[in-house]
Amino acid sequence: MARYGRVSFSISYVVDLDDPEMIDEAREMLAEDVQDAIRYGEVSAYIETEPDAAATEADISDYLIERREERLPADPDRGNATMKRITARFHPQVWVNDLAMAVDPQGETEWDVTHEVVAMGREAAIAMRDDDYATDYLRESANAPGWVRDWSGPFYVEVSESIRDFFGADE
Repeated sequence: MARYGRVSFSISYVVDLDDPEMIDEAREMLAEDVQDAIRYGEVSAYIETEPDAAATEADISDYLIERREERLPADPDRGNATMKRITARFHPQVWVNDLAMAVDPQGETEWDVTHEVVAMGREAAIAMRDDDYATDYLRESANAPGWVRDWSGPFYVEVSESIRDFFGADE
C-alpha cells in the first residue's frame, strides 16, 4: 500500500493579520531569506518531507508522474501503466541473552524504496545484501512506516530479492 506525503519549502513568520505593514515586512524578509538560501547554497535546509494521510496518488503532479515513468522501467507482467517497485521488508527483533530474536511487528512491515534504490545506481543496488548496513539505512526513508523509523531495538531489512527482480539480475 503506497503512502503519500508532501515535499515542501518551509520558511514562515507569524504575523498580526490586522497589521498590513507587518505583513509587508514579513513578505520582504521571506523574499530575502529565499534569496540568501539560494545564494549560500542552503536551499535544502528549508525543504521538508512529511507524510500526509489525506494525500492520494491523484494529488501527485503530472510532471512528477511523467518523471517517474521516464526513470523506472515498466512492469511487463502488468502492462506499461504499472511501474515495477522495489519493496523493503522490516524484521524487528529484541535482545534475549545477547541474541537478537524476532518479535511481532507493531504495524506494516513493507514499504516502497524504489526511489532510494534507483538513485544509487544499478551496480550499487544489486551489490546490496539483506541484514547489512547498506540495507539498514532504508528504514529511514520517507515511505517507511513511522514505527519502523522509530524502532530502537535490533532489526534487519530484507530487500535484495526485490532489487534483483526490479533490475532483472541474477544472484
